[in-house]
Amino acid sequence: MTVVFGDYIPGGNSFDEKPKKMHMAASYPASPDTYTQRGGLTSSYRFEQNHGSIADKLPLADGNWHHLVLKWVASKQIMSYTLDQGPTRMTTIDTTVFGKDIRNVTWGLTSTATTANARTLVVFDRLPQPIEIESDLNVTNLTQERTVHEGDWVHGGDELEYEYVLSYLNGDNEWQQVKASLPLPEQVHFSHAKIRYADGTEEEINLPADDNESSVARLQHDLQRTLSMKNPHAYITLIGEAAKVDRDTFVDDDMSYFEGHEMKTATATPHFTITTNKTVNLTIEPLTQVKKGEPVIIKGQIKLNDGLDFDNDGMRIEYRVNGEAGEDYQLSMDDPVGYVEFEVDAEELQIGENQITLRAHSKDNAYSEPVTVTVTVIGGELQLKKVSTESVFAPIKLTGTAQVSRPEGLEVVVNDDTGSKAAWRLEATATPLVTNQGRTLAGNLYYQDGAKLTMLGKDAVEIARQKTAPGIDYDVTAHWSSQQGLVLKTTPAAVPGSYQGTITWHLSTVPEE
Repeated sequence: MTVVFGDYIPGGNSFDEKPKKMHMAASYPASPDTYTQRGGLTSSYRFEQNHGSIADKLPLADGNWHHLVLKWVASKQIMSYTLDQGPTRMTTIDTTVFGKDIRNVTWGLTSTATTANARTLVVFDRLPQPIEIESDLNVTNLTQERTVHEGDWVHGGDELEYEYVLSYLNGDNEWQQVKASLPLPEQVHFSHAKIRYADGTEEEINLPADDNESSVARLQHDLQRTLSMKNPHAYITLIGEAAKVDRDTFVDDDMSYFEGHEMKTATATPHFTITTNKTVNLTIEPLTQVKKGEPVIIKGQIKLNDGLDFDNDGMRIEYRVNGEAGEDYQLSMDDPVGYVEFEVDAEELQIGENQITLRAHSKDNAYSEPVTVTVTVIGGELQLKKVSTESVFAPIKLTGTAQVSRPEGLEVVVNDDTGSKAAWRLEATATPLVTNQGRTLAGNLYYQDGAKLTMLGKDAVEIARQKTAPGIDYDVTAHWSSQQGLVLKTTPAAVPGSYQGTITWHLSTVPEE
């Protein structure tokens, strides 16, 4: 670099006055500490640049290519450079200054020229792909089976799981010699810790001894495996128990650090509050049945077991209908304290019995025991959902002996939406088979159930008897086999022709015994 300050320094080379000839060095160009002011009363001011890790007397402008290798070791904050396989020079770079007094961080190459014109060319023959690492933390309340988010509440004695997930996303090098530094909040008593890697290997972590007199602030552990594209994940799991407290206790957030040879990263732990073991008592008024299409009105009362006054702020009811979660109901501040009244929409209910399980939660995550009520939805229909309007029997070749034929394409489907616990019965009657000219077939329709044949005529014959769940289609004909179903049997006296008849289906509910 060259700066001219009048004629006091020949050539305007005060920046590079001390180095001999062409040189390389390291410094912070934007930092005032890089420069020393010279001059004063009898001369103009000038500035010298402080050269770190300098290599001078270099033959750079000789018309030849020169190979420069730069290396950065993040864990030690050391940069080194080597020119033309010469000696390696190292300098320490304080990265903490970046983003503070020095706002911008850039890198690149610059060149200077004298009165002699010359081209300066640079070729990057290899650029490193920096390691990309991602770190996440999931804190789970195993007792309550829910994720612990910022500002949540847990109960004293709840079992908590801290799972750190380290993910290697990309890079030229492996992430090696990773040191984990994890906070151990004194309000959580950890009992077990381990690491599981993507390749299936595991390692146990020895927790620091806790003598209950002085809290160990952090867990320090060196990962035994490196992370790379072949082994991209490490799952660090800590299991602990929230302290049993006699008053609400705040657990502060903190930072977890992971520092490897090439990269370091950090992730924050959430803050939360450990509350006393107060519980919520929920009572629900009895329910019986509703008609199809109508909502269920849930009414009840919430009380706290500690007898203290409370309001509806943050109080909610979570519920499940037949195992499916509904949208939580939030108690209104305008309603009486602890009073519960809300609707379960008709679309969430099925015909017949419905199990509705409810649980009350306070804003500090105290919760009630589940309360389950049974509601029966009635008013649906028992119907023949699908019946073939036409069906044919397989053609019969008359040979002067008795023949048998079965229907083709016949479909009968029953659907029971009544919600009744009773079974249903399907019966059939049939008219004789005749031609358009009025000739009656020498033969009859039968219902075969195993070896038993029952002729279909004006008297109803039972075809099926079943008890099916609400809304479930029962395909009667799909359950037929070679030994069950409708059968057409002719006698030796049958005359060729096209015969037609009508089958009438009768569907009814079987009275409960």
